[in-house]
Amino acid sequence: MFIDRNPYHLKTMSKMHSHCPNCGLNFEPEPGYYYGAMYVSYAFTIAVSVAVFLFYWVLFPDFSALTFIIANTLV
Repeated sequence: MFIDRNPYHLKTMSKMHSHCPNCGLNFEPEPGYYYGAMYVSYAFTIAVSVAVFLFYWVLFPDFSALTFIIANTLV
């Protein structure tokens, strides 16, 4: 998978082949892979933040923005 097998050659440690030299498998991800991951991560973060906000709004109606930010960061 890596071009240089020696882990102590720091300049070439992270260099990879684009395809497997034995079977030809493509090591590069699909073009839209990272965009899909960003959209899913964003939606998950918004859902968790809304859940934390509703939890605080129901249990502590007079909470401040700072306590919400701290609680959201901890969660």
